[in-house]
Parts: sequence; C-alpha cells; structure tokens
Amino acid sequence: MTQTPKNCLQKAGRRCWTLALISVPLAVLVQFPLSAEESKSLRQSPVVRAIQAAEPAVVNIEGSKPAAKTNLASAGDAPQVNGMGAGVIIDDRGYILTNQHVVQDVKRIDVTLHDGTQHTGRMIARDSATDLALIKIDAQSPLPVIRCGTSSDLMRGERVIAIGNPFGYHHTVTEGIISALHRDIPVNGVHEYPDLIQTDASINPGNSGGPLLNADGDMIGVNAAVRIGAQGIGFAIPIDRALEVAAKMIFDHNQQIVRSVEVQTEYRNGKSQLRVVNCTTGELNRNDIIHSINDRPICNRLDF
Repeated sequence: MTQTPKNCLQKAGRRCWTLALISVPLAVLVQFPLSAEESKSLRQSPVVRAIQAAEPAVVNIEGSKPAAKTNLASAGDAPQVNGMGAGVIIDDRGYILTNQHVVQDVKRIDVTLHDGTQHTGRMIARDSATDLALIKIDAQSPLPVIRCGTSSDLMRGERVIAIGNPFGYHHTVTEGIISALHRDIPVNGVHEYPDLIQTDASINPGNSGGPLLNADGDMIGVNAAVRIGAQGIGFAIPIDRALEVAAKMIFDHNQQIVRSVEVQTEYRNGKSQLRVVNCTTGELNRNDIIHSINDRPICNRLDF
C-alpha cells in the first residue's frame, strides 16, 4: 500500500514527538546537575562513615628494637631495627591497646595520634598468652575513644574494615569480609592463639594492633597476624576477649600504684584532702594532692 504524504507526515510527527520526549530527561540532566551536597552524600558510603567514626582513635606506633643476632653481625653496637604497628585508644586518659609483639623489646615507644601530635608511650602491662599489650600516653586533654562492638554475634561473610600502619604508611584502610571464626593459630611452633577471627581484608606487617571494624564502625577485633606466603588470610583477636584482658591490665596497674603510694589526710579550709608523702612509682610525686581515682572523688584514706 502506497503511503500518502499525509500519513508520512503523521508518522514523521510522531517520531519527532518521540525524540522530543527522549531528549527531555537529557536536557534536565544537563541543566540541573547534582549539587555538591548530593554528590558527596552518594560517595559517603557506610564504609566511609565507619572509617571516619573510628580513625580518630587509631594511633601509629613506632620504635627501635635490637635486631635478631646472626653469625654475620659485625662487632660494635648491636644492630637495631625499626618496629611499627598500630594501636587503639580505649580510655580517654591515654590507655592504648595494641599487640604485645609490637612493643616487645622496644627501647622507646613513639605514638602518633590521628591529628599528627606525637607522644612517648610507656608500657603498662602485656600478656604474651593473648599477644596483647597496654601502653599509656600523657595527653593534655581527653582523647577520642574507639567505639567497641561485640564479637559474640559475628557472621561469616560480614563486611569488615582494617586500619593500620603497614610499612609505615599511616592510617591505611583495607576492606574485606569475615572468612571464618574460631580459628586456632600456632605461632613459632610454641604458642597457639585460640579462637581468632579470620578475614581476607589485607593485614600486612604494621597492621598489628590496629582495629578490625564492622560496617557500623564498631571495633570487633584487634588485628594480630597474617599467614606468611598466603594472600587474603589475616587474623584478629576478638574484641570481647581483648577488652577483658585490657580491663584486668588497667585494674592490676591501678592496684600496683595504690600499693606503692603512702598518703596522709590533711585539712585545708575545713575540707579534707589526701596528700602523697612517699611514692615508689613514677606516676605520682611527693606532696601531690589526690583528688580522684577513676573519676571517683578521693577525700581521705578510707576513700583511697
């Protein structure tokens, strides 16, 4: 059937309308691009928000330690190697949780906070059975504290994030999933670290002591080890066990301070206060006034 000019025009008109309708959304996109705020909101994924929430409480730890002796060592001073790792602020007074192997035999513990400020850390306690250690720095103001989750409800396949200091690259972030739970890992053929979290998030030398986070930014583990010669096999200490060990370390440390301090009650302006008369620890000095312990007011020897 031969089409009349009228029919052709009608079809051509319909094609024009179709093209016009298709072109409208394109014109809208060109004329009305996403605002900077909308674009930023699309880029701020849950992983980004989790990192932003946690990283102010993550620190970098560096220091020098004696190198392992070999038959090729030259005479003179013992060679030194630079050790590095990460840690997590678990108390705003400056208590930092890390791995025992990060600070073992380190002569001086150099701690760098997220804002770049540097401090010298001192060893408070360590536990070789769990490869955990507690160090402390003295800061002028309360420090940001990591938000802790629980390791009691972890799921295989759950997304996780590791933050650390691999090879000295501060605050490096890697992402992966929980590959397995309750792994028992032998170390050096002598020790065995039980019940670890296995993850495929990259954990390299220097990640030790840093946090393993869930998608909410809660700390669920302490990065501890990587399988040498394998890719995508790293391990972390469950947070529930890590916090239990850390709490005992802080309690024992405070008890040591109490036993090493001699105090007496004195009165000024009608109020009692506790003055240090003798001390065998570097935490306090003679004639210091003790106002509180663990945020609990101290007024006399009975409170102490």
